[in-house]
Amino acid sequence: MTSLFLTIARLLRVFKRSIKDSEFRKLFLIVFALLVSGSLFYHLVEGWRYIDALYFSVTTLTTVGSPIIPYHDVSKVFTIVYLLVGIGVMLSFLARVAEQAKKESSVAKAMAIESYETTKQVLNYFGSIFEDKKDLIKDKKKDLNS
Repeated sequence: MTSLFLTIARLLRVFKRSIKDSEFRKLFLIVFALLVSGSLFYHLVEGWRYIDALYFSVTTLTTVGSPIIPYHDVSKVFTIVYLLVGIGVMLSFLARVAEQAKKESSVAKAMAIESYETTKQVLNYFGSIFEDKKDLIKDKKKDLNS
């Protein structure tokens, strides 16, 4: 369950950073418009509840598929056009999200490596101080024993 929450948090960070990009915003608005228009169409023509219409629109555009099937011929024709137009847009949008996630991952990896190297330097510094102290203590013990 923790993994799910971390993944959602990471996705939200990616969206937060991506929304600053004008091309991403355009794609996001087009996807949003496609989902709203598809949902409205299926609600009005097929009489589906909004949530069912949205579910069908999302599963259609992401090529997951749905057990819900349009009944009317006009809905079937609309779905064909909707698929041909929407899948390309949705794939472009998801590719942008994946690209941004990859960039974020690279940045996080670079930060982790930098943090590791800094920590290693600090530990080495303190380690050398302690080694010097050990040598000093050994010398003191030798002086006391002689």
